[in-house]
Formats: sequence, C-alpha cells, structure tokens
Amino acid sequence: METRAIYTERKTFVKYDGNHYLLYLNEEVLENHVPEGHGGEPEPEPCTAYAYTGTCEDGGTLVEATSASYDSLVSGLVRKEYSADRVEAITLNKLGSNAERQSEFDAEFAELEAYRTTCKALVREILSRTI
Repeated sequence: METRAIYTERKTFVKYDGNHYLLYLNEEVLENHVPEGHGGEPEPEPCTAYAYTGTCEDGGTLVEATSASYDSLVSGLVRKEYSADRVEAITLNKLGSNAERQSEFDAEFAELEAYRTTCKALVREILSRTI
C-alpha cells in the first residue's frame, strides 16, 4: 500500500541504517498549501509544500542500499520489484535458445528494462533536487 505525505520542506533521501536508504519519490509541488492548524493556534499562512508517495507511512520508500550513489540507489529500487535471482533468470531466458518461448522471454525482458529505466529516472531526479 502506498502512502502520500505532505511536508513544508523539500525532501530527497535519508540514510535509514547501515544497509538502507529512505527515498522520497513521486514529488508533487503544492503551491499555496495551507498546513493544518493545531488546536487554538492561528491558521498558518499558505506556503509551498511538497507531497511524496511511497511504501512507508511517511511517504518514503525504503530501499536496500549501502551508499547514496546512483548505482546503489538504482539497484535498491530495482530490487523492490525484481530479486537478483529473477533478474538473472529473465536475462538468461532472453539469451537462451528456446525459440518456442522467445516472444514471451523478450516481453519479460522488455518489462524489466522499462522498470529499470523508470528507476534510473527517479534516482536521477532525487539526486538532482536542491533543498
């Protein structure tokens, strides 16, 4: 399940622990957002806010990565959908000689490549954000 969270500060990623990073994906810029007031306080002024949608309750997405490098973050994001074993199987099926199922293997490989391309674009966007 995905969760959307709104912040008044822009986010990118944070180191979660020694083997994980929390990525803030699917950024939406919300102009003139009025934050929720807290009981008895005056209503806050409209401001620019940022919404993120992810698998964690804070709107982030937790990925396995040992560094904040492009390669490590892309790999972690890909692994959310495809295990290393599955990537290897898809690649070997694509390279195999089973002509009867080649169109099936080609389609599966194309799906993997499309997902990897999306992951690369998401990580490039995160790494290029200025806070």
